Parts: sequence; structure tokens; C-alpha cells
Amino acid sequence: MKAQMFVITMVFLVGLVFAVQGILSQYGFVDLAKAFEKNHAPLLSSIKNSFNSTLQSSPCSELDSNLKELELFLENKIVEGTTIELSYSHSCIPPNLNLTIHLKTIEADTTETVVLP
Repeated sequence: MKAQMFVITMVFLVGLVFAVQGILSQYGFVDLAKAFEKNHAPLLSSIKNSFNSTLQSSPCSELDSNLKELELFLENKIVEGTTIELSYSHSCIPPNLNLTIHLKTIEADTTETVVLP
């Protein structure tokens, strides 16, 4: 008899938890507006800073491999639903980098070209 009452009580409590969760879920939501807003400025700035620090910290002999590694890293870490296309050319003396960044989401399509000294 006690085991049956225990099972009935647990079923009731589980049902109560699901009912309360269903009621409260109407009032809570995940705000994804920031992730998909049309302004790519913070992401573009971060990408430019990453390429600039790689350019400044890499010896000329390792610059090609370091830039390719950074490009691969960025392509793997980009948010789902966003595509990134990077193209660049560089020279060692003087150290500079011509970088074109093309970010594309559902909401926006941004291309920026920058020369990093």
C-alpha cells in the first residue's frame, strides 16, 4: 500500500513540475537579437585585431602558416548561420597585410577591406 502511494505521489509531483514549467516558459525566452543584428562592427573589429596581432608577433618565415592557422580557426568558430570569407595578401618588409573580410548572415552582408601596417 505504501509503495502504491509513493508511486502515485511521485507521478503527481512530476506532473506538477511539468505544469509549472509549461506555465513559466511563456515568460522566459532567449534573446538572440544581438547575435543576428545587422551591425557586424564588433566581430569585424575582433577579426582585424586578431590578424594585426598575428602580423606583429610572427616572424616573416612563419607568417604564412600563422595566418592560415588563424583563418582556419576563425572559420571553425563562426556562429552557425554566418559565413565568413577571408582573403589577404602580405609582405614582410615593411610588414603589412591587405585583408578583405566578407561576413554574411540572414540579415546582413558586410564586406570590409583594411590594410594593416
